Amino acid sequence: MIAKVLKGSRTYGLLRYLFGPGRHEEHTNPHMVAAWDLHEADPAAEPEHLRDAALYTLAQHLDRPLEYAAGTIAQHVWHTSVRLAPGDPLLSDEQWAHIARRIVVAGGLSSEGDDQGCRWVAVRHADDHIHIVGTLVRQDGAQPRLHGDFYRLREECRVLERELGIRVTAEADRTAAPAPKRAERAKAHRVLRDRLSSREQLEVRVRRIAVEATGEADFIKRLRAARVLVKLRELPSGDVGGYAVALPGDVAPGGKPVWYSGSRLAPDLSLPRVRQRWEAMPAAAVRDRAGRTRSGAASAGAKQVRIAAWQEAAAAIGDATAVLRRSDAPEAAAAAAALADLLTAAASRSPASVRRELEVAARHMERLGREPWREMNQAATRTRGALRMVLQAGGMLGRSDENAVVMAFVVAAVLAAQALHGRMLARRKYAHARIAGLAAARLQYAAELLGARPRARADHAAARRPELQQALRSTVAGRADAEAILRGPEWPALAGLLRRIAQLGHDPATVVAEVVSWRPLRDDPKSPARRDAQVIMWRLESWMAGQVRVPAAERSAVRAAARPAAGSPRRPSTFAPDAFLEPSRLRELVRTAVRGHVDVDLLVNDQSWPRLAAVLTEIGWAGHDVERALRTVVTERPLRRDPTSPSRSDAQVLTWRLRRWLEEVPAAPDTHRAQRRSSRLVTEPNATADAGAVAASAAEQTIIRPGDDRVFQRAVVAVVESQTCSPERLERALWVRPDKAKDLVRLLGERGIVVAGGDGGYRVLVGVDHLPALREALAERSSRAAQLSSSTARSRPTRTDKPAPSSPPGEAPPMRRRPGAR
Repeated sequence: MIAKVLKGSRTYGLLRYLFGPGRHEEHTNPHMVAAWDLHEADPAAEPEHLRDAALYTLAQHLDRPLEYAAGTIAQHVWHTSVRLAPGDPLLSDEQWAHIARRIVVAGGLSSEGDDQGCRWVAVRHADDHIHIVGTLVRQDGAQPRLHGDFYRLREECRVLERELGIRVTAEADRTAAPAPKRAERAKAHRVLRDRLSSREQLEVRVRRIAVEATGEADFIKRLRAARVLVKLRELPSGDVGGYAVALPGDVAPGGKPVWYSGSRLAPDLSLPRVRQRWEAMPAAAVRDRAGRTRSGAASAGAKQVRIAAWQEAAAAIGDATAVLRRSDAPEAAAAAAALADLLTAAASRSPASVRRELEVAARHMERLGREPWREMNQAATRTRGALRMVLQAGGMLGRSDENAVVMAFVVAAVLAAQALHGRMLARRKYAHARIAGLAAARLQYAAELLGARPRARADHAAARRPELQQALRSTVAGRADAEAILRGPEWPALAGLLRRIAQLGHDPATVVAEVVSWRPLRDDPKSPARRDAQVIMWRLESWMAGQVRVPAAERSAVRAAARPAAGSPRRPSTFAPDAFLEPSRLRELVRTAVRGHVDVDLLVNDQSWPRLAAVLTEIGWAGHDVERALRTVVTERPLRRDPTSPSRSDAQVLTWRLRRWLEEVPAAPDTHRAQRRSSRLVTEPNATADAGAVAASAAEQTIIRPGDDRVFQRAVVAVVESQTCSPERLERALWVRPDKAKDLVRLLGERGIVVAGGDGGYRVLVGVDHLPALREALAERSSRAAQLSSSTARSRPTRTDKPAPSSPPGEAPPMRRRPGAR
């Protein structure tokens, strides 16, 4: 049950609309169910030709207290609509009358037994909602106290839901940021050409700058450097009492900028709350902590400074987690706010492979850190000191040793998010607990990308080898379900690891038995993985990191036993993805191709290097010669000051040219495409049967089908990415009508992607670990559709291709009309 309050000034016009047929003839049997006076006549009982007069009389009765008011009230009409959720049972007129009286009391218009309260009527013209119309002047001439009516109405609706046995909705969240209105979203799409409204864009920029700034002057300077318009509000004493921001180009109809104060962006972005951030960590303590770190690592270079800063951040999160696990701790609010700011700063300095996941997790965590707090504690102070160290250390470059430190930080953040989830559940803040769970899921996925996910491509040929399957069955018996691992999506990658172990000269069965016996697979506190297969892969990679190759004399027997049996399929050798994806192999290939044109060291350390590596991998999987493609785009024209490229760095220019080259060059025949396609959770119209049992298991978990329209595919990706589903969210995210959003939610439920929850919402059944496959499939379908449309357009006959009309023999050909002739 939802109660929405509006205010106006035309009582008679509102009554005519409520008792009328509606804009689209949607009103059925409009009548009055309750009023402030039991003897007030119902206009619906009057004949049709007398109904307007009855409505005018009712409006006069409602507005009679305005004559006794002390002054003029601009908006004196209190209009509240009370609506049930879809699927709730229908209520009688007596039940709606009881609800209307409770809502009026909760809104502050009257109280039980108050004869001098505000005048009001309740009108019902549909099965699932009523409208309450009241006058905001009491009958004794005083004005009612409406302060906090939104929160009182929300609590009263929740009480009525439990009494009537209808769907229970979420409680009021006093820390939520004002949501952008529909007009703001339409303006962003029409004028700013952006999916985010001005309010949302400013909230992201201001929050990041507030975390990075060291004081008020630095805060204002950074805002203006980020191309944000700033307006300060000065007090009579000359001090700054507030600020407002605006985006360039976002103007009102009069041509003036649309200003948003900090509190209108988010509760914790008001100037007093932003100052509280800077006062929480004294500048002397920040310089002392950062100075100790740099003095010990100055000789080792900037790399050791970054590693030391992230290690200190992980340790600080551990202290904050200990505080958050105590649900009644008064200092937990300060620790949660410091943790949210630290995660926001770490997301901007994290490696490119997990930056997206950390940014989304930080967006969830900052919602949990908006609770007001007054006093600092040791854990919060250490967390804010680590925040300053991470900012001063600079961005991580994504190297192996740095990724290990980042993974330790992310695992510590997962434990902190889980502690926040338990704290919110203990305090019965279920909306906050759900957000904490979403943040933990995002951080969990980031940890898997760094450590628990295999760094090599899935080897489907090794997955079909019976000796590797038997080795897994014999070693995990009694500790895990071997058949579930063999049927799961991680088995091809696990089989690839076992093949690499055999190539090193070790027995795969012996190694798996060793790592499985370390500790129980379930609830392993040292592994960021979630499933048994992922835990085994994480342990195998840790084991392989400390191993060396066995001498050739001792390796021959193991290799002979590891060879596939006669008649078993072999992996083609035209392209070796495992060897190509090795970082050292990739850097050597780039060094050979671009020698004399680009500085390879600067290229590898560029922030766009992961994107360039992804494009090279895509070219290799398409069956092309990667080195030849690199040489082609490098010798095309000089990289510096390329007038045809919108990029700035060499890595960006190469990425842009390689993507254009890949679109123009026809695809080469590639036998690995079918193998890679079989591991996705998406069906393809041209998928082959070479993948065997893996393709069969993937077909059972189909998410996107060939006949689905593009809006539904985007809805699947949006729901899986955010792990939330509601018609309102899909309406804002996909820019569709409300009825279309409801149809999308229904289709998602029929497909098994979401399921209705007990709290009235929807629970997403597909994890975020399937998101890369869904995005890749969506992009591939888009490119295939574009190629099909372009080929269809080329095959259509033009106007000049039409044959001239033939004329019978002996007759003159028909005259053609001249262009522009009447």
